[in-house]
Amino acid sequence: ETTKRLFRWWFLEARSGDSGFKPYFAQREAIETIVYLLEICDAPNVRQLIEQFHEIQAKNLVDTSLEFEHNKDGELQVQIPGHGAGIPLEPANAARYGVKAATGSGKTMIMALYVTWSYFHSTREAGSTQASNFLIVDPNVIVFERLKVDFANSKLFRDLQLAPPGWSLDLHVILRGDAIEPVARGNLVVTNVQQLYETREKWTPK
Repeated sequence: ETTKRLFRWWFLEARSGDSGFKPYFAQREAIETIVYLLEICDAPNVRQLIEQFHEIQAKNLVDTSLEFEHNKDGELQVQIPGHGAGIPLEPANAARYGVKAATGSGKTMIMALYVTWSYFHSTREAGSTQASNFLIVDPNVIVFERLKVDFANSKLFRDLQLAPPGWSLDLHVILRGDAIEPVARGNLVVTNVQQLYETREKWTPK
């Protein structure tokens, strides 16, 4: 029900008088894909994804068969017969997904839609396994400065009214360098990858 309400609000309902938010097709496709994998497919791992969707792709590319095997280190890999070495897969308990989005197509919006959906799913659906805390890691300081403008004080979420009427999106935004303690849920931490490298250099395991 949470997903239905959000999708109706974002994609179908008339939004007269608001900021004119209307996602691009690629943005809508991206969030629908992520939600489908997490909610409908129950967060499959890489092997499950390949087994379920490979045949669909093969019809559009080449007719190939797949074999799953373990390498000498015991890691699972997928082998396409006649196509060289096997491709290592993520650990069985890992669920990591990517969506394609060209430069300028609105990756920030895709992230905002995901954060909104996951937050409300986690707080409104009994037994939800979705996240209520979020970490956004950007590749450099320039990108961080752009994201800082969008995410500081939940600006993007408010300006585009991503929460349906009557729903409260209570996000606690923490930007790189902020001396702010996280709360129990609703934390949105935005940083750049260089800060993680710096932290790793300063940290000494005991």
